[in-house]
Amino acid sequence: MDYNTVLAMLLQVTKRNITQKELCQITGIDKGAMSARAARNSKFKPDEIKKIEKAFNVNLNNNFVNNNFIQIPVFGNVTASM
Repeated sequence: MDYNTVLAMLLQVTKRNITQKELCQITGIDKGAMSARAARNSKFKPDEIKKIEKAFNVNLNNNFVNNNFIQIPVFGNVTASM
């Protein structure tokens, strides 16, 4: 998952901006590397995503920021039309 997507999802879930310093402390990535990652919009590794999810108590894989879908739990037989 790329840097900008992670930040957008965290903003949506936490309702606040997350700093590079916070991400450095959480992931163990040094300041220069995090700055370069932000500039290139590079992807976080799966283990880094897990650290971020744990720190903010969120599941980034279940949030849809860049599309028009939502998740609705469905129990029993349900039909819908548009």
